[in-house]
Amino acid sequence: MRIQAISTHVAIDDQPNADFACHQRANGLSGLVQGALLIASLVVVMAPLLIIAAEAIAQPAMLDRFSDAPARAAFAFAGVAIWIVMFGIPAMRAFSRMGRSQTIRIAGGNVEVSEKTLIGHNAWRLPLSDFEGISHHIRTSISGTRQELILVHPQSTKCLLLAMDETISQNETDGLSAKLGTPVLPAGLMHRRHKQLQLPQSTFMQPAEALRS
Repeated sequence: MRIQAISTHVAIDDQPNADFACHQRANGLSGLVQGALLIASLVVVMAPLLIIAAEAIAQPAMLDRFSDAPARAAFAFAGVAIWIVMFGIPAMRAFSRMGRSQTIRIAGGNVEVSEKTLIGHNAWRLPLSDFEGISHHIRTSISGTRQELILVHPQSTKCLLLAMDETISQNETDGLSAKLGTPVLPAGLMHRRHKQLQLPQSTFMQPAEALRS
């Protein structure tokens, strides 16, 4: 599940055999509203083009004009495709948040993720050693600002949100890092894909010092 889509995060403390466990949900209502607005906007934008297309079908003379100017027709179809992509893909992503949730469990040196959607279930498992460490991020959106602790993987789709709150202290970051046995990484590292990145300890601590100031 995309980290920015997560709206609810609940820690699970009743699993004695796990080093860490949590359950997360996406905001389905927000996804429904956003998707509906995008589809409505697409319909409004496409309405004039649909009217022109209907007239072209009803009047063969208009079709002849398009056939006489293939470049103009190609530009028209390209414009339609661009509008569909611009509104359609975000709408699909918004609708995909409906009913989506996931559970993360870290135990025995392994990371297990179980994800549920409206159309099915997906699960995957990776060694904790495949992850680079924990990064403290600040995410800003139209709904506000939140701080996050992210378990960073070289593949961005495998990065996992382990904690989120209005504020996350350095003690919380260090505590989770020590509990999992992973280093504290600088903010923004989840966007890098280098597995063998060597950074000094003083560099790891810079983002946290900036947040405390």
